[in-house]
Parts: sequence; C-alpha cells; structure tokens
Amino acid sequence: MNAVVVLVRRAYFDLLGLPPMPEKVDEFVNDRSPEAWPKLIDTLLASKQYGEHWARHWLDVARYADSGGYETDIL
Repeated sequence: MNAVVVLVRRAYFDLLGLPPMPEKVDEFVNDRSPEAWPKLIDTLLASKQYGEHWARHWLDVARYADSGGYETDIL
C-alpha cells in the first residue's frame, strides 16, 4: 500500500471513523491538482458521517444524558 492510499485511509478513519470506498481512494489518487488534499478534507468535514462520529464526543463534553440522573432512576 503506497503512502498516498495510507494518507487517504487515515483521513477517513480519523474524521469519519469509517474506511473509504475504493472508488473514493482511486478518485483522490487520480486527482493531480494541488487542491486535491484540501478538497478531500473539506468533503469529509462537510459529510453527515463526520457529525455523527464526533457528536458522541461533544455530547460527553457537554455531559448530556437521556435520563434525569440518579434523582429519577428507579432502583
């Protein structure tokens, strides 16, 4: 596996938590423009999966919970 493919896979796993489709990797590898990398990152950041992947972390930071906590839990 060459370094470019590893870079694309790393970006997908880090930002979305999912592996890229082979077509997406090929699309990036075949794009020779200097804007290929920023375009890929912008696409990943704008995707629905990015929000879904990171929502859990932000909800933990905000201390969100679906219950009322220990006050209303039935023992």
